[in-house]
Amino acid sequence: MLMVLETIQEYQITIMLARETFDPKIAPLRAWVAQMELEGMKERLDMGVKARLKAGKANTGQDRYGYRRVDDRIEIVEEEAIWVRKIFEWYVQGVPILEIRDRLIAANAPQKGGSIPRRIQWAKSSIQAILKSAKEYAYGIKTQSRKGEIFQIPVEPIIDVSTYKMFTKIRQRNKTYPAKNLKHDYLLGGRLKCACNLTWRAKTNRKRHNRKGELVDRKTIIGIYYCPQPHKELRPPECAKSVSSRKADEQAWKKICDAINKPEYLMARARALMEQLRERADNLHEDEKRIKRELEAIATERQWIITQARKGAITSTDYGRSIEYYDDAGSEFEDGIGISWASH
Repeated sequence: MLMVLETIQEYQITIMLARETFDPKIAPLRAWVAQMELEGMKERLDMGVKARLKAGKANTGQDRYGYRRVDDRIEIVEEEAIWVRKIFEWYVQGVPILEIRDRLIAANAPQKGGSIPRRIQWAKSSIQAILKSAKEYAYGIKTQSRKGEIFQIPVEPIIDVSTYKMFTKIRQRNKTYPAKNLKHDYLLGGRLKCACNLTWRAKTNRKRHNRKGELVDRKTIIGIYYCPQPHKELRPPECAKSVSSRKADEQAWKKICDAINKPEYLMARARALMEQLRERADNLHEDEKRIKRELEAIATERQWIITQARKGAITSTDYGRSIEYYDDAGSEFEDGIGISWASH
């Protein structure tokens, strides 16, 4: 409010309100009182929430898969808990994550509902989220934080401790890379885009499937670039899924050599790109000026409506509709400026 008052005094602006008066002497006091009340409300709210959490009562936050909140308690949802146990059982047996996903979809396993419809069934991240919560599922705890303070709410466990211990051993083993796993340099790693609009990753392939479908060691280790999209239903037909790193690197080096041997070609491309950027910037500046002029016109018309309302020349209903119309129009123009610069 002090900043607003300084601006009003500096530019000698007169404030006219349709339904109340504006007193520049009282405004700072009213703003200070409102700020004190807001801070008091926030403090009382935090104290109430922390008291509930210390008492072991459920508060806000997303319920973990397998649980639901009933008043102050967190109860097991048995039709979801069955699949939590299945996921850990399969993982301990060595079933890959994507195979677990296929099994869940085939069995029509329910997922946690939400206000936003799911793009895909049983995303890989949903299964990983369940696996990452293994300790909470085994020891029956729900962790919540408030203002940097951690609280633990007791809940009924879904998996047994022996399954959890076996899971942690396998999880740790899967994250441990043997000493002979040498790292290879990839020229285009993290620099290629596929038809999925995702950045391709690089990896070294040491295994292959034989005719019986068994996974065996390769005689010749190969490197590949691959698309990280784990869900095949989201891949367009143009996505090659993977390419040989040797072939891709050869093509990249050929283009680099061609460019080095023709510096005038690079300079021409750079100039053309700079010209395109300048044209886009000029067009954006013109659009911004036009929208600002239209906003000024809307503000003038809005002020005229307020003046007519003060004089009693229009009804309160017409006043409300007119103000709402001009406010919506102004918001659309302001959004237009934001969208233009964001796209730039």
